[in-house]
Amino acid sequence: MLLEKNAIGKVEIAGAFFADLVNSIAAESFGVVGTSSNFLRNFRSLVKNSDNGIVVRKEEEDKLYIDLHIEIKYGVNIAETVKNLTEKIKYVIKDCAGFETENINVYIDRMSV
Repeated sequence: MLLEKNAIGKVEIAGAFFADLVNSIAAESFGVVGTSSNFLRNFRSLVKNSDNGIVVRKEEEDKLYIDLHIEIKYGVNIAETVKNLTEKIKYVIKDCAGFETENINVYIDRMSV
């Protein structure tokens, strides 16, 4: 749960909300096949109820840190695809929830043909 307090009260947003949001952004991005998972991550998700290839955490006031594992299409410009993906994630999270995204780590686990 991510907690945001203001003068009126508090708002709690589940980390799964951000993970689902990031997952949908990644699925719509050019060159990205989707978030990827491996056996170990799938096993952890059964045990710890973690998200599939996406970890969102809040370490500082109003700043999110995201780890994202993706599968990318063969032949696309990886640097440009990742740059566009991270910029879109930052924009949508700021627009939807008002949180700044401090750091997005993108791990390319697989390339599909």
